[in-house]
Amino acid sequence: MISVYGDTGVGKTTFALQTASKMVALGKKNLIIYTKNEFPIERLFAIENNDKNRLETFLNNSLILKPLNFKELRTISFYLEPLFAYLIQEENFLPNLIILDSITDLYKLELNTEKKEKNIELNYELNQVLANLLKLSENHDLEILLVNDSSRKTVDDQITEVQGGGQVMDYWVSVSIKIARTMNLNERSFELIKSPEKIKKKFVSRLTGNGFQ
Repeated sequence: MISVYGDTGVGKTTFALQTASKMVALGKKNLIIYTKNEFPIERLFAIENNDKNRLETFLNNSLILKPLNFKELRTISFYLEPLFAYLIQEENFLPNLIILDSITDLYKLELNTEKKEKNIELNYELNQVLANLLKLSENHDLEILLVNDSSRKTVDDQITEVQGGGQVMDYWVSVSIKIARTMNLNERSFELIKSPEKIKKKFVSRLTGNGFQ
């Protein structure tokens, strides 16, 4: 599993859509689980260079699901295996990449600092979602890309930026990609961290109207 995380508006969804676009260009297919308000079709159109044929090709090779709450997201994760069986048999459609944008949005909406037992249950259910995705990826040899927000925690009196979901995400994710703003308006820094070795790589990319360059 790979996660991409960072502050709101830093370009995480754009990065995920560009990844999906590249998959289609390689003749592969996507399953996108989108948990936010409206699917960013205009941003996708820009990534496809405002080409209607390319956009249509993308949509013909991508299945988009939109859960309305965390319970629906959890239910979807349990039914992905039979859904795949149906898609393969009836539609000859087998996704090569699953994108979940965002893994923690709906989860955080149900967190409640005054209900500890409820939060423990939510953490258990988040583990179930991730376990189901990992099992699916192993059964069908596909990739999982999780889009996530960042949060802050204090370590040795220093505030550190980490991905949302805490230890649950740390357990399941093998590679995390942190996107952050730089001093330049249209520039973003990328930090790749591979677990458990904690191998790090860094680079900078320019964010344009057509995505990252």
